Amino acid sequence: MKFSSLKTAFYESVSRDSTRRRGIRGHQERLRKENPDLFSTLPTHNVSDIVQMDHPSMNKPENAKLKSLRREMKGHWNHWVHNVSKEFDDFWHGIDSPILAVHWVNLLDEASEADTLRMLEQYIVRNIEKDNKHDISCVGYMEFGSQPWDDNNGNWIESSFKKLPVFSPIGLVLNKRTVNWATYSDAWTEFISSAGEKELDYYKSSGLPKRPSVELSPDFVIFGPEDMNLGNIINELIVSKYEWNFAIISKVYCRDRGIDIKKIKSMFDQYGINYIIR
Repeated sequence: MKFSSLKTAFYESVSRDSTRRRGIRGHQERLRKENPDLFSTLPTHNVSDIVQMDHPSMNKPENAKLKSLRREMKGHWNHWVHNVSKEFDDFWHGIDSPILAVHWVNLLDEASEADTLRMLEQYIVRNIEKDNKHDISCVGYMEFGSQPWDDNNGNWIESSFKKLPVFSPIGLVLNKRTVNWATYSDAWTEFISSAGEKELDYYKSSGLPKRPSVELSPDFVIFGPEDMNLGNIINELIVSKYEWNFAIISKVYCRDRGIDIKKIKSMFDQYGINYIIR
């Protein structure tokens, strides 16, 4: 089904939209009633009030209920997208999906050139070895205008990337991924880098999860195209089972962070990875 047809169908399903968001609000309200001292207000539109939780903190016994609700919220999204509505699943994963997922390396951390190159090579090696089992956060982009991101034969249309907003020195473009959450705001998920040996061992089979904050307003959550009412950029896509085969290099971010573009290009050339410079 083409995106235009999907969009028409979704605009006619207002009742389903309220049901989806009511489910998330229900989880949040239950937590507030069962744990009145845990949070003073739920949900919030003021994302600056939300506290970031890392993996060691999330796995503490006193945070068991919080961890459970985060899992339920993410499960509610996946239930609707992957189990209830084929149209929603097609919007994120279908051959005509208008959604591009880009993982921006060092998005929140202004790392040195050496650390950036080291991290980039780790991403490359894991991708070659098909060892991308941990959840990662991406920025999502819905098609700008009528031109698609690819030609449906596995080839990216580079001209579609010319006006793409960039957010760090290097963006990894995912050609395969399963979307597990989407929101306009930061979802305040756990940092994968925060996990120690204990957490890595605990999640060694499934990979480290990233779960949304319970304080996040459901109004920011995106289930399908009718929820794309705040623009074409999705601040956080949580994805799993991913692969990437193309990269974006930002001249501005490399310059501002003192990173030599030639070194990034050399590494991509060494591993035979195509890229575009923006």
